[in-house]
Amino acid sequence: MATGHSGDGKITEEMVSAVRSRLNKPIAGKPWVEHATTDSFRHAALAVGDENPLFTDEAYGLKSRFGSVIAPPMFPYAATSASASTGGMGFPGIFTLHAEDNWEFMEPVKVGDRLKTVITLVGLEQRASRWGGSAYHQSTQFKFSNQRDEVVALYTPLYVRAERSGAREKKKYEGFSAYKYSDAEIAQIEAAYEAETRQGATARYWDDVEVGQSVGRMVKGPLTVTDMICWWMGMGAPYLFAFGVRDKRLKARPGLAIIDPETNIRHTPEIAHFDEKYALRSGVGAAYDIGRQRTAWFLHLLTNWSGDEAWVTRIKARFDKPNYVGDTTWCEGKIVEKSFIDGEALVRVDMTATTQRGVEHATASAWIKLPRKA
Repeated sequence: MATGHSGDGKITEEMVSAVRSRLNKPIAGKPWVEHATTDSFRHAALAVGDENPLFTDEAYGLKSRFGSVIAPPMFPYAATSASASTGGMGFPGIFTLHAEDNWEFMEPVKVGDRLKTVITLVGLEQRASRWGGSAYHQSTQFKFSNQRDEVVALYTPLYVRAERSGAREKKKYEGFSAYKYSDAEIAQIEAAYEAETRQGATARYWDDVEVGQSVGRMVKGPLTVTDMICWWMGMGAPYLFAFGVRDKRLKARPGLAIIDPETNIRHTPEIAHFDEKYALRSGVGAAYDIGRQRTAWFLHLLTNWSGDEAWVTRIKARFDKPNYVGDTTWCEGKIVEKSFIDGEALVRVDMTATTQRGVEHATASAWIKLPRKA
């Protein structure tokens, strides 16, 4: 029988020592997608609600400067998201809060590429918890390479590991209630989707943009569990498996399984994203999104604005508050810096993600390489 835990563990010195022993020891990731295809690109793009033909239309891609469709920016994550492992994070029974994303994009992923991942736990730091009790910050680096051993992307997320009991006792998000939209609000959201535009094949030149210029506004919502299912279908889910496969995974990694005290059923940690009971047990007000979805939303806004001739080189996103099922997020940003360094024409864009309640739950900064008229 698969063993597990209640989800209410306490951080111990033994746990900390076990995690420290894994620092800077690379392991191989297991891919949700290993062989890059037009289908996998399309599924990953649609998982974000992005219909950009550079990612989804084979004929369009052939006419692009890349000579084929390419993967949407965060696609490399699919090369590691079937591993049921996050790089030796440890801390069984301790809540994981996704706090920050850091991406660097080096090379486009094209049809026919074969991706592999090396995962390394690179940081472990004890910090004071806003929820009370003990907490640790963990950083994990994912290095994605193709069949030519070219590094196509580096991804370094930051996670906060905190005790669920402290989170509940703090009652930081108590009092949350579902939002009832008016017909006018629903119509506004629908109009924003219909008004979404892309720069596409028309070059957006560095020479023509100015500091303070808007990169647009994009809506994502109302967030539903279906949106998260679409994300997992396209990008993979490290902890979601079916029936006997799930049983094998939980037996192999008993620290993953959360035991429901009412049914004695073993669940995987992802359940708090779509089951309100488990979200409340984690000290969160309701079921909530997958943090890296918000990074993908910011990137969707940027690729729409910058067009096919541009290249997003880096993005750093921070998730300050939960983004709840039922809420609608408006992503927007503006250019805050222009530079010309080593022959590269770059702009920096700062962005925010704000709900219909007026709650800013995420921010991001990104660097984009644009073509020059010269």
